[in-house]
Amino acid sequence: MNVDKRVQAIFEAAQNGVAPNRGDCVFLLQFSENSLEAALLRAVADVSTRQRFSNAGIVLGQIGVEIAARPGKCKFCSFGEGHTAFEPSAMSDEDILRCADTALSFL
Repeated sequence: MNVDKRVQAIFEAAQNGVAPNRGDCVFLLQFSENSLEAALLRAVADVSTRQRFSNAGIVLGQIGVEIAARPGKCKFCSFGEGHTAFEPSAMSDEDILRCADTALSFL
C-alpha cells in the first residue's frame, strides 16, 4: 500500500516536533476514518503524545449529576432538545459520592 507523500511529510515533521498547520489538519481530516492514512495518524499521535508526556496521562470521569434536554439542540449531543430520549433527573448527594468512589476504585 502506498501512503500519500504529503501525509508522509506531515507525519515526519510531527515526529520531529513540528506541529501541522491548519491546511495540513484540514487535509488529514479528509481521509476516511477507516483509511490507512487515518490509522497512521492515530499511530503517530499516540507515539508523539507518549513521548511528549513521558507515557503518563490523567484519567477523567463524568458523572451525570443533572440530566435534562439542552436548548442548544446540537445534533452531535445526545442531550439536545428535540431529539433526546433522556428524562430529566438529578442525583442525590449520596449517589454522587457513591459514583465518585466507584470511579476512584478503578485507579
